Amino acid sequence: MDEKQVEMLVTRIATLEKELRSKPAAPAVDEAAVRSKVISEFAHALLTDSVGTLKSMGAKPEQIEVIRAQMIADKLGDQAPPQMRFIAQQGPQMMQQTKTEEAIAALSRQVAELAKANSEGPKLSKFDSIIETEKSKYPNLAEALKADKEAIVGNLKAFGGSAEEFIAAQEAQWAKFGLAAKAAASAVSAETTDNQGQSTKTTPAPLASNLVGGSTPAQTPAAQPEKKTPVWNAETHKALVAELVQKTASKVVKA
Repeated sequence: MDEKQVEMLVTRIATLEKELRSKPAAPAVDEAAVRSKVISEFAHALLTDSVGTLKSMGAKPEQIEVIRAQMIADKLGDQAPPQMRFIAQQGPQMMQQTKTEEAIAALSRQVAELAKANSEGPKLSKFDSIIETEKSKYPNLAEALKADKEAIVGNLKAFGGSAEEFIAAQEAQWAKFGLAAKAAASAVSAETTDNQGQSTKTTPAPLASNLVGGSTPAQTPAAQPEKKTPVWNAETHKALVAELVQKTASKVVKA
């Protein structure tokens, strides 16, 4: 970097510092004013629609009943009925009960998530083990896994039964589309095409005896175009899934 570039850089830094110093500072937040505004808006909402405001804040019917009893008991004083005074005093107990219920609900969710995680792990391990050791028993499912394993594993996690039941159901489902047969045919077709490409076919020259005798050499029949077998991949897998869903939906509509 030469002296001119250094000078330009220093000038640019000085300009930026000047702009930063001249930039007006952000106004300080008046916390007291904000608090006063919030209280004022809440008071307005409470006076306009007390019950609706409490409901919008998540208050339960029994909590609203306690608040109502507190207001009436405060107005009547000693003349308030004993039952009303009793309800008005239930506020602290009700809040404690609400906290306990929320804690129990949170704990239940954690237990459910833990149980689900503990059940999914062994189920997935069992699924992988069966597919690996007994792949020949489930050829159609094995082909489906090659195309979209993520979707099938997702269905396994949502499945309520065992890994064995899921595998049997999946094999029966994909067998309807003949995935194993199509994959085998595709492999044979690819091998045949490869062999044909590697070998060069030549037509033998006519024998001298045929030429002398004037007979026409036997004509070699023209090769027939080979039928292409569809290759099983992610696109054909998704198409088959869509077809299965459409057929199931049509049956439901007809029923």
